[in-house]
Amino acid sequence: MLGAVLMMAWMTAALPEAPRGFTCLGTTLPDEVYTAPIPEGWTEKTIAEAEPALARRINTVMPDLAPSVRAKGYVVFVRSWGDLVFPQTAPLASELSDSIRVASPPEEYVAASFSVRALRRLDDVRVTVSDFVGEGGGRIGSEHVDVRVVRCLPTKIFNKQEYVTRPRVIEKRGAMDVDEGATRQYWLTVHVPASAKPGAYAATVAVEPRGAPASTLTLDLGVLPFRLRPSPAGHYMYAYMFGNPLREDIILKNLVNMREHGMTGGYFAFGQFPKLKREKGRISVDITSLLSMLEKCRDVGLVDPIIFNPAVGADDWGDDGFVEILKEIVRQVEGAGLTVPVFTFGDEVDVSPERTATTAYHLRLIREGLPGVRIYANVVSPSSAALLDSLVDIRAFSSHADETTMRAMKNRPHEEFWMYSGPSGYGMAPLEDRLYRGLYVRRMNLSGAGEWVYQWPLRLRSEPDDPCRDFTLRGPHGNSWDYCLPGRDGPIPSLGWEAYREGINDGRYIATLEEAAARAEATDDRAMREAASAARTYLERFLARIDLSPAPSTFGTRREAAKFTNAEIDAFRGEVARHILVLQGAR
Repeated sequence: MLGAVLMMAWMTAALPEAPRGFTCLGTTLPDEVYTAPIPEGWTEKTIAEAEPALARRINTVMPDLAPSVRAKGYVVFVRSWGDLVFPQTAPLASELSDSIRVASPPEEYVAASFSVRALRRLDDVRVTVSDFVGEGGGRIGSEHVDVRVVRCLPTKIFNKQEYVTRPRVIEKRGAMDVDEGATRQYWLTVHVPASAKPGAYAATVAVEPRGAPASTLTLDLGVLPFRLRPSPAGHYMYAYMFGNPLREDIILKNLVNMREHGMTGGYFAFGQFPKLKREKGRISVDITSLLSMLEKCRDVGLVDPIIFNPAVGADDWGDDGFVEILKEIVRQVEGAGLTVPVFTFGDEVDVSPERTATTAYHLRLIREGLPGVRIYANVVSPSSAALLDSLVDIRAFSSHADETTMRAMKNRPHEEFWMYSGPSGYGMAPLEDRLYRGLYVRRMNLSGAGEWVYQWPLRLRSEPDDPCRDFTLRGPHGNSWDYCLPGRDGPIPSLGWEAYREGINDGRYIATLEEAAARAEATDDRAMREAASAARTYLERFLARIDLSPAPSTFGTRREAAKFTNAEIDAFRGEVARHILVLQGAR
C-alpha cells in the first residue's frame, strides 16, 4: 500500500507529534512569483477602482497613538481572521489589543490572526509561539500552532486585461520586513490534540523586529469538553492538478491537505483517465493511475464521494464499447478491494440542448449497463431539478441554487441534493467561503457541497502555463481559480481554503448541537427538554437570517455573506457551544 507507506515516511520525518494538517502544507510559492515583471499591456487598478464596495470597508486612517507607542515604531492589532487585511489597512482603536482568544474541542483546528502596522520600516520581523500552559499545569506543545504570513498577489480582474493586488495566500516564512506605513497580517492555526484536557490554556506570541522593541500577545485557548460530530454533509473539491507529473509525496500531501480541511471526497479526471487500446476485437483497459489514486484516497480518508470522469464516450468506442470500458473499470477497482467511484459524464449538462442530449444518452447507457453504479451530474440552472430524470443519483447545482431548487429537490428523495459552486470567490473571499460550507449548506439542507477548483495548473494547455501568476493565460479568470496554489514542497493555502475548514466545522457544531438536543428531548427531564427547545429556537432563528430567495444579480452566498461579519459567526459558534454544554446533562 504505497499511499500508506509514503504517508508514514513524511509524517515521521516531521516534528514529533506535529499535526499532519501542518506537515502536509508547503512553505512558500517560488520567489519568481513575486519578482517577475508584469507583462506589457496590463493595467494595475486600485482596490477602490476594482471593488468599490470592498474598498469602503478598508480603514486606512490610523487612530491616535500615545508617544510611547509611536516611539516603538509599530503597533500590533487583532481582528477576526475572516476580515481581509491589505497593506494599506490601518487598525481601529478597538483592535489595538494584546490578546487573541480561540476555543475548540480536541482533535480540531481553529484559526486566528493578528497584524503588524509599521510606523517606520521594520526589518526581519520574527513571530514565534510558546507552548500552551493550562490552569492545572497541563501543556500543549508549540508544534500545535502553525505560524504563517498572508501574502498578496496580483490578481486578474474578471474578463479584463487589468489586475489588482490583494491578499491571496498563506505562506510559511521566516523573518520578513514590513515597509513604513504598511501592514502585514500573520495567520495562526491552532490544533488541539486528542489528549488535551478541557480547560483554559495560554501561550505567548512574540513579535520581534530587528532593531526595535519586541511585543508579546497572549493566545488564550479554551479546550471544550466535547467532541464534534462528523460532518453530516459530504464535501469535495475538483482536483485537477493530478494531470501534471507530480512527485508521489506531493500527490499525497495534497490529498492529506484536502482531508485535514474537512473534505470527505474528491472529483478526479485528468491524470486518472483509462489508457485504452483495441486488441483482437477487445478493448484493453489500463487504470493503473486511477487505482493508485483510489488507494491513496482510501488511506487518507477521502472516500465519500469519489467522483470520476473517465472522459470516454460512445462516439469513439460505440455503445457496447463504452459500457464494456466502464464495466472493466468497476471490475478492476473491486478486484483491488477499493470503493467503486461515482461515475459522471460531461460538465454543466444544461448549458445547451446538445450537451443535455449527449449527457442523457451516456448516462442512460451507464444506468442500464451498470445498474449498481452511482451517477453524478452537475447543472447550472436552479430550474434543472428534473433534468435527466431517473438517470442521476447525485445532482449538484451551481452558485445559482435557491429556495425554488430546494423545494423541487424535496420531491426527489431518490436523489442527493448538492451544490458544486458557492460564492465562486476562488479563495479570495474567506467570509463567503466560510458561510457557504457551513451555514448555507445547513440552511439549504444540502447533502453535500463541492467547489471549482482545488488546483488546476493545466488550464489552457496550448499556452505556456505558470500556475501561480495571473498573466500567462487568456480567459476570464486567468490563474486565480485555485484554492491551493502549488508550492515547490507542497500546497500553499489561500484564505478561502482555511475558511472552508472553519465553515465545515460550523456545520459540525450545528450537527453536534442537534444530536445533543435530540438526546435531551428523549428524556423525562423537563429542564433538559426546555433547554433543547431553547437551543433549537436559537439555531433556527440564526439560520433564518439567510435568505434563500432568488438572487438574479449575484450569487446567493455572496448576497447573504454581506449580512454577516466573521466575528458574528464566531459568536454564533460560541453560543452553539454553550448550548451543547448545557445539554450535556442529558447523557
